[in-house]
Amino acid sequence: MKRGWPARFSSMFSRVVVVAMVMVMALVGWGSGSGGAEAKSTTEAGHGEQALQEAYAALSAGKRVETERSYRTPEKPTVYLTFDDGPSELTPKVLDVLKEHGVPATFFVVGAQVEARPEVLKRIVKEGHAVGNHSYNHSYKELYSSFEGYWSQLKRTEEVLLRTAGVRTSIARAPGGTFSNFDHYYFYYLQEAGYHVYDWSIDSGDSRRVGVPAAEIVANVQKGPFRHEVNVLMHDGAGHGETLKALPDIIRTFRDQGYTFAAMDEQVKPDRFSVVKSSRWPRHTTLETFKTTTEDMREHLAARLKEAAPLDKGRAAEGLAGRLKSADGDVLEGGARATAGSAGAVQSGGPVDSAGLAGLAVSAGFTGSGGAAEEAAGAVTEDSAFSTVTAMDTIRLQQVMLRIGNRLTELEASELLLREHRLIVPLRALAEALGAKVEWSESSRTAAIEYGTHRAEYDLSRLQLRSYEQVRIGMTDIYRSMQVTSLPELELRDGSLYVPMRAALQQLGVKVLAYEAASERAAVVQAGRPQRMGMLVPSVPMILAGYLPVPEV
Repeated sequence: MKRGWPARFSSMFSRVVVVAMVMVMALVGWGSGSGGAEAKSTTEAGHGEQALQEAYAALSAGKRVETERSYRTPEKPTVYLTFDDGPSELTPKVLDVLKEHGVPATFFVVGAQVEARPEVLKRIVKEGHAVGNHSYNHSYKELYSSFEGYWSQLKRTEEVLLRTAGVRTSIARAPGGTFSNFDHYYFYYLQEAGYHVYDWSIDSGDSRRVGVPAAEIVANVQKGPFRHEVNVLMHDGAGHGETLKALPDIIRTFRDQGYTFAAMDEQVKPDRFSVVKSSRWPRHTTLETFKTTTEDMREHLAARLKEAAPLDKGRAAEGLAGRLKSADGDVLEGGARATAGSAGAVQSGGPVDSAGLAGLAVSAGFTGSGGAAEEAAGAVTEDSAFSTVTAMDTIRLQQVMLRIGNRLTELEASELLLREHRLIVPLRALAEALGAKVEWSESSRTAAIEYGTHRAEYDLSRLQLRSYEQVRIGMTDIYRSMQVTSLPELELRDGSLYVPMRAALQQLGVKVLAYEAASERAAVVQAGRPQRMGMLVPSVPMILAGYLPVPEV
């Protein structure tokens, strides 16, 4: 039956009123945020309690509980040479061999040994090798009778590394390996604390008995297996002189098979042994102990993340070699150039310092979207958008004017590099254009630039770009890891770090908007944050379904 216009108008008016009321309620909630935050907090707390109980049940049943995460897969076959139990009087000689062959490595160090030879750890860090935590005193009984014993040693060595060389590392190796020593709880706790545990894929056999001859050590390594990524276990502790003798032949073995050498970091997929219950270490974990320990691990991770971002300004100000120019253009003292040996021989590695520690957020489940990560990777590997500029006679290109908002930064010919149709410019020039800040960590040879909620770290030792985005976890702002990308274009010249311009801008959330040829010798690049859409009037279904974000004013 058809209704007259008054009835239709009344019905339509009622619906409009309902929509308006819902919108007002939603906007009030958006404006205050307090009620929504409390509800979310309660929901998250309940979910966290349930998740803990489920995790405890799975671990008690002998199942592994771990956060899904992605790892970097190198293009070429890659070998990670690792040395345990040092530093000892043998370690400097191992470093000499590595330096002679231009090979980075990873040293899983013992805290007590570091205290005995602090200068050796400093050399390990200075020469671009990675550092891992291998406990404080290597005592199996103390480490594996209970997780508390293992954890206390790990923390003690953390403090030793930080105090001695300013190193914070997120990689660890269990003395004797995890097989028959770790249970599923150990792996879970360390994951929650932000640690990545590495066993090995090839055992050199240099510690199977005293005095294993060099020829046997080489033969053990040559048995493989030779996978795309290989993790070789060796020792640089006292009494391993034969390992030193075998090292040149081991390096030659992998070079002959086309392997690239790299140091470990948290982006390398771990080799892990199976978990086997051992009668040697009878352990029992109650639900309450599990909850308390898990909370302690998460608090430890949060504290380390807070310390790691931003970089410690005191240590960033130390050292002279390789200093950057400040954001206001003043040249700091020093400014040593990166030699071909340091930039080429050290293909990957360097200390796992506070610059790299922000990536620990991934282990806690704070991962970026795949689309954003793919876009970031594409920005680094493809720079075709510069075709308009580079189509000019680039040999004669004398000036690039970078305009971001009201800021205009002029880059002269001496500041412009062209690498495979990419414009490479000083990072401090981009900081000037953005009004951003740049910090340099001498210990990790890493420059960090922050702009808004974005952070990008340029690791000269590893020739890597690490990008992060700021998120809030509880009451703490941290940077979540978004992408780690190889960046061979990194170059240090006259105290300034040079980076690909378009990629660097995109990593900070700045979009290149236009490229113009001002003359045959000059180009103008205009950039800025993407324009925001006008406020969208929400529909009732969108509000009720919870799909609508907080409106931006």
